Amino acid sequence: MIKKILVLILCGLFLFGTVACSDSGGESSGKESTGSGTTSVKEREKNYDYNINDYTEYVFSAGAITGPDSPNYDKNNLVGGTDLGFPVYDDTRDRMYFVFGDTFSGYPDNHFMSGSWRSNVVAYVDDWEHETFTTDRKFTGWITDNNGYAVSVIPGLYRSNDSRTEVTKIPTGGICIDGTLYLFYMSVRYWGAGGSWDVNYNGAVKSADGGKTWERVFDLTWVETDKGVYADQIKTLSQQTLEFAASGVDLDMSKRVNPNFMQISPSDGKDGYIYLFGSQGGRNGGMEMARVRKENFEDFESYEYFIGYDSTSNPKWAAGSAGMKQLNYDLATSKTLVIQTQVGETTVFFNPYLEKWILSDNYMNEVYIAMSKNIYGPYSRKFALLDTTYDYGTDGKSFYELYAGFSHEKLLKNDGKTMYMVISYMDRIYNSQLLEVEFA
Repeated sequence: MIKKILVLILCGLFLFGTVACSDSGGESSGKESTGSGTTSVKEREKNYDYNINDYTEYVFSAGAITGPDSPNYDKNNLVGGTDLGFPVYDDTRDRMYFVFGDTFSGYPDNHFMSGSWRSNVVAYVDDWEHETFTTDRKFTGWITDNNGYAVSVIPGLYRSNDSRTEVTKIPTGGICIDGTLYLFYMSVRYWGAGGSWDVNYNGAVKSADGGKTWERVFDLTWVETDKGVYADQIKTLSQQTLEFAASGVDLDMSKRVNPNFMQISPSDGKDGYIYLFGSQGGRNGGMEMARVRKENFEDFESYEYFIGYDSTSNPKWAAGSAGMKQLNYDLATSKTLVIQTQVGETTVFFNPYLEKWILSDNYMNEVYIAMSKNIYGPYSRKFALLDTTYDYGTDGKSFYELYAGFSHEKLLKNDGKTMYMVISYMDRIYNSQLLEVEFA
């Protein structure tokens, strides 16, 4: 009875939110819904979770992949605590990369948000087609420097937060195209309160040798603004090399302004196009979308921007920087947003079991997914995968301080019935964990 009352309270609290206590409110999952907000408790390896929607059988933590509780903890590579960890698969090497955000050694005081600050460190798992990662959670290795330290592949300036220049660079998404690995990142100007932050620009780097060497792809640059007090700073920072030197590249800032492309996550649409999903820094805006022919991936003006659906729900596109000016970022009125609710960090991938494209993101300490039969939408209303207030396990802790929620088609098992996701904790120990989701 207590469990039923709890679920009713949760449904009431989220009535105007995105938890699907009955129907998802849009594109259905293809599964029958009881419409009653089914509740169950799943016990496995001393982990517990409430099932608060009709689409999943259970959700539980499969364990840490970084930090002192993980099998990858090694003082020699100076990775004590980190967050994020979105997956990028390279089919030419059969290698899965996991790309992390701000990273610390945790030494000497065992505080895992201090010591040897870096960002954009990258782990990898080789021989992925025979993967055991979802059970043993072990990386093959890290991209390191000559000392064996996990290296920052996109170095940040690491200025103080109060300077409002560049605190750090954070990875936002990645994709591998014909053996070349591309990573998008945001230049964070200021970390605000409550999951808000300001971004100078979103840029991209690439590596053609499995992560050993990297270079900027300058044409893949979107800026927050070309006006105001930060305009000159943004122009300078966005045109620097990875060594912080002036590149000599002269980007026209006026053609690149898109505040909803400060966090970019790419996905292969399997139709000859690469799709970019973009949002504001700080999880304050909706989701925008662009696409480009795979062969033109590095050409800024070849991108087409989603500007709404026609009467038959087919997407409409506007080409180049001129087309980007048609976008409307307002959550209440925009028809150019593929998702018109606040979103956070994102991955997009196809799930064969559900026969749907899945868009995962997070907001207010909840991990959400939305579904569509097409990569370009329209997407269902988002619904939460788990209740972050529930006591999760035997240590008296909850999921309250979690964020992110990344997956990939190569992190699916049983034809997609089982999905693994990487989530991050700010509290407890600053680390990333593997989440297992079983769909109904």
